[in-house]
Amino acid sequence: MKTNKIFYYLTLFCLLSFLLPSCGDDDENTIDTAWKNENEDAFNKIADDNSYSPATIPQGPGTIYYKELKKGNGTISPVYTSQVKVYYKGYLIDGTVFDSRTEPGIPLEFRIDGNSFYSKSPVSGGLVLVSGTSVVNAINGWKVALQNMKAGDKWQIYIPWTLAYGESGYSSIPGYSTLIFEIELVEVVNY
Repeated sequence: MKTNKIFYYLTLFCLLSFLLPSCGDDDENTIDTAWKNENEDAFNKIADDNSYSPATIPQGPGTIYYKELKKGNGTISPVYTSQVKVYYKGYLIDGTVFDSRTEPGIPLEFRIDGNSFYSKSPVSGGLVLVSGTSVVNAINGWKVALQNMKAGDKWQIYIPWTLAYGESGYSSIPGYSTLIFEIELVEVVNY
């Protein structure tokens, strides 16, 4: 009789070990689906809003939507290999700010394609090689926006999750997130 109880509890333990983890997966998938739907709805709402314009690039990855907040005095848009300086603020559809570079005089400098570039050293004034991998590998939505902007422009842009961090997300950004940025293209260092 004691052996039957041990066998019973061991069987029950094994069964629960397999069933309980699968219950959590359903909750996680439900949350991901709800978040995905909410973010896609927010992006589609902006796409239908006449105060936002679509932006694409030839053979580009897709469409973003933008609203011009400030018109710059630049005359040419940067290209994929251009080195640019920007100020930005990024947030989720619920208003959570996840990143920003807005401190005056210290814009983010990078090549749109993410490759290395030379920059002036703030200390010596000489040229130093800046590695693209340690600087910025811009998401596709930024690549689309920047190649449509001109120096001095400031835009609010909506980027669908497919042109941002995809299904898996990044750091504090959940997967399936529509991203909202305010980007100011301070300078196109080279074309």
